[in-house]
Amino acid sequence: MGKRVLILLLILCITACSSENSVDNSILISKIGINRKYEISSINKLVNEITMFCEYGNPSIKNSNVIIGAHSGSGINAYFKDLNKLEQGDIVLITYENVEYKYEVSRIYEVDESDLSILKSNGISKLTLLTCKENDDNIRLIVEAILIDKWQAVIYN
Repeated sequence: MGKRVLILLLILCITACSSENSVDNSILISKIGINRKYEISSINKLVNEITMFCEYGNPSIKNSNVIIGAHSGSGINAYFKDLNKLEQGDIVLITYENVEYKYEVSRIYEVDESDLSILKSNGISKLTLLTCKENDDNIRLIVEAILIDKWQAVIYN
């Protein structure tokens, strides 16, 4: 990669990790009862909430892979405990910087925790939800969803 590309990626990452938490960003997955704000942070930081990892893109970037993770299991912050109940065709709504993005679940699978292939965008706008597999912290449950629509959110004061 050239120096200019690396510098641009670094600037995007710093901007994404520092400025977006001032906006009410949220995730809605009706099928499993999730309707919650998410935070934006680095994948290298401890996750206690639903978190969009800023290093890998956001919905406003065309053809990016938006990666959102949360804990599963039985703890107080196990927001993705029912992620395994999603099926192809289910809908996930993401609000990001007052724009709503509609994603349709296209693929559900498991990978080893060391498998980094899930971080690639493959040239399409998609959402990747990830969590640990129940009772096996070495396996990640992955839900991929494809962007199918977006619209400006209505803000009421």
